[in-house]
Amino acid sequence: MEDKPILVLMCSGLAMRWAKIGVAKSIDDKIFEGIRLYVEGRKIHDYIREEGEKTEKLADDKVYVVQSKSGRLEVCDPDRVKNLAWGFPKGPRLIEYNMAEFKDGGGKEVVLVVSQRNKHHFEDVFGKDHGKWNPYKDLYVRYAYQCPNMDDIPKGTVEAALAAYDITGGCTTIVCNGDDTYPGAFKELLKSENQPTNGMEIVTLGYKLGKVIPKESKGHAMAILMTDEHGKLKDCVEHDNLVWTETGKIKDAKTGEEFEPEIGASMNIMHFGRDAYRRMLDIHEFAIPYGNPAIMKRMFGRNEFLLPNFLAMVTGYSDITCRVVPFSGERFGLTYPSDLNDFGKAVIQFYHGGDPNKPIW
Repeated sequence: MEDKPILVLMCSGLAMRWAKIGVAKSIDDKIFEGIRLYVEGRKIHDYIREEGEKTEKLADDKVYVVQSKSGRLEVCDPDRVKNLAWGFPKGPRLIEYNMAEFKDGGGKEVVLVVSQRNKHHFEDVFGKDHGKWNPYKDLYVRYAYQCPNMDDIPKGTVEAALAAYDITGGCTTIVCNGDDTYPGAFKELLKSENQPTNGMEIVTLGYKLGKVIPKESKGHAMAILMTDEHGKLKDCVEHDNLVWTETGKIKDAKTGEEFEPEIGASMNIMHFGRDAYRRMLDIHEFAIPYGNPAIMKRMFGRNEFLLPNFLAMVTGYSDITCRVVPFSGERFGLTYPSDLNDFGKAVIQFYHGGDPNKPIW
């Protein structure tokens, strides 16, 4: 195995898949707590308000019951995952843009972190993994499970990132979301000056906040990176209600705190030194109280441990550090159905040079 970073793409979260686990005849049907109802990819209550339909007139097979902690499952066709969505007809799938750019930057091996429920969709594209490396466009692709059992509930992006720990074999590791694209990011992280300088360093890109918060935002969620003059991370703070002000700044609509558009923001893409990845595993296993929801909620605001939460914890340890590299690139992803059109236009411009017929491989 070459001494090259391995790319870990997180593709297993609940917000990345459909799960048709039942049907309902009416919006008033009480299934169980945590369930949201969708009709052909749209929330039932939105469908009724916009189309004037009544749920009792809908056929059972048109009403999907979807398990979710958020309303962000409205992206792909039923039983599909948005990581494999096409930005435009006959174009590459979303996840391929990350893989192609990683390969162009010199990367050789990719681990897709999937779930038992969605793995077969990835196998349809990249082939099955029987313990051997499977070449895809000159990359080696393997799979890791975040949730080995069908009934498991993901515990956050740190758990997803660490699902590939055994496969990476002590190599440095680049981790990022599988449902976002990061034009220019992999080449930036793979530059010699931007790689971890020692085994206990993490390097992450600090995206300019003003480039990742939409002007029309009514309350965008983002983790903001605070650094010292040398780029060392001092704090990572999540904000759930970021909006633009009339004076050209960005503020948290809940707290009133304001930020300059040039400040760095986390996009969940980071390069782990060999020992830093192991250290994250130690923290994950011994310092996170997953069994106590009340403490989890108090510590992290949710019953999950996310990569920004981990970065915030890093600042309190003396043996592991995080360096933030300022980055002025773009980031595109899929959260809602309305994102598909803009995503398609963006990838054609940034990856295909404006010509959708130009291949990325």
